[in-house]
Amino acid sequence: MQQITQSQQHKQLFESKIIRDLEIKARIKMKGKKLNLVNEKNDKIGQLIREFMGTEKWIYEKKAGNIEKYGPILKRIKSEAISVMIRCNEVNEAQLKSLRLTKDDILFETELHELLADWVELETDESLIARDGIRKVAVTGELMDYSRLNILRAEYDQHCEDEKKLIKNSFQLLSEKEKYDENGNEIIYPLKESKDQSLIQVWTNGILITYQPTHSLKDCINRKIELRKLITVEKRILSEKKSMPQNLCYYLLYDEVYKLKEGAKANSDNPEDYALHLIEDNDKIIKRIRGLSKYYLKILIGIICRINNEYFETEIAVENILKKKMNRNRNRNKLSIQDKIELIQLGKSEGLTNREISKQLGKGFGLRTIERYSK
Repeated sequence: MQQITQSQQHKQLFESKIIRDLEIKARIKMKGKKLNLVNEKNDKIGQLIREFMGTEKWIYEKKAGNIEKYGPILKRIKSEAISVMIRCNEVNEAQLKSLRLTKDDILFETELHELLADWVELETDESLIARDGIRKVAVTGELMDYSRLNILRAEYDQHCEDEKKLIKNSFQLLSEKEKYDENGNEIIYPLKESKDQSLIQVWTNGILITYQPTHSLKDCINRKIELRKLITVEKRILSEKKSMPQNLCYYLLYDEVYKLKEGAKANSDNPEDYALHLIEDNDKIIKRIRGLSKYYLKILIGIICRINNEYFETEIAVENILKKKMNRNRNRNKLSIQDKIELIQLGKSEGLTNREISKQLGKGFGLRTIERYSK
């Protein structure tokens, strides 16, 4: 893990500045690095490419009045594909081009993701105030339910297998019959369809699904298209719920459900009103941070900034007053010795070092002057 400077006490944190600084560092870190290019195409990315191209085709064929409003949909698909590439640590160049991405795009996103995760991991250490703040935010959150999405994905995978078998069977059927008629034209044989539409249960990727198998290639493809749409809708719903601060914090910390004490209010945000003390697994928390996309990591940075700034609200306000007073006074041409002493003592009372006071006050407040009047 790359070392990222931890926020100092009483220091106001700005989400935009933190992210901007990390983006600059990512640009520097990516220089001279190379991608791990592979010949084999990733099935998951292939599915996302089909979704990307299908959505893009639909947008332009429909000639929607406001095409820009569909931009976030395409951006989300590309972002998901990038996340898969980062997790797999390998990229197929053809798939990269299909998404109109460059090698530098992936190198930058990889370094930025690592830096964002490093910052969040360091700031959410259990010894820091951010962890306690995240607990308080998580109280009103809920456990994310991925069961429906997993079932849809499992059925989609099963239909992919069914499609392969149907295509294979169609070739076998063709090889057993005459391929050409008496005029030399290729004969097109329709696929034999079964009238048996009974439901079956199968285990797919560790999930038991009940589904109605398709017995024609056309029906199988149509069901796959329908499932892709359902998966897209379900992912969007889950993403919207997960991006809510309380749900994201809950996802980060817990696998269980909070239980209210008897007589406590259902909408309480006080941890003391809950009977079950949820166990926090630090290894699991770190793993989840590393598995979050850039989108969610940025949301967490914003949450941590707000927690810090609210916790140190009084101290930050005093510091801001001090800075304003120093900035106002250092621009004056002439200051009495007593004025200088007061400004130096003000800086000392806030715990600033001589060098920091000198930097804040500027001209006329060298280190020797600070040392002389601070005794």
